[in-house]
Amino acid sequence: ATVAQPSRHMINSSLVGVVFAIDLKTYREAVRDKVLYSMLLFAVALILFSLLLGELAPGEQLRLTVDVGLAGISLMTVLLAIVIGVSHLHKEIERKTVYFILPMPLARWQFLAGKFVGMAWVIAVTLGVMTGTLLTVMAWHEPDLQSRVLLMAVVDVALIVFLATTLR
Repeated sequence: ATVAQPSRHMINSSLVGVVFAIDLKTYREAVRDKVLYSMLLFAVALILFSLLLGELAPGEQLRLTVDVGLAGISLMTVLLAIVIGVSHLHKEIERKTVYFILPMPLARWQFLAGKFVGMAWVIAVTLGVMTGTLLTVMAWHEPDLQSRVLLMAVVDVALIVFLATTLR
């Protein structure tokens, strides 16, 4: 009796497992990259610098702090996605791991989906760190908002810790 081999484009039970394995590998490699931490440190420094800028505009401290902080988060998130994505692709080709993975019995969309989801997790965690920093700066700056902003910051930090520990 001949056993039919499943097609590599066929949806099977290990479909999610393959994407998750690539996702986890991508996340771990990106977290080990020193560029990630230097860009994250720069973004946090930019958000903290917005506190100083807020002192230059009396009466508009909170608005200026929030505007500069959100602009810094937006800019650093885009730069982070570009730099980490390009450096990760370069490392894949340089180490020739992509040549080892692609001939395996997995669809190319599974490989790309795993890479995309892994990078999305990295960006989500760094975005959470930057948002937590901005929320803390806002609470420091505006005493009336402290209870609500600090609650949001605690929830944000809890999510970051959950994501970081779950994906390790």
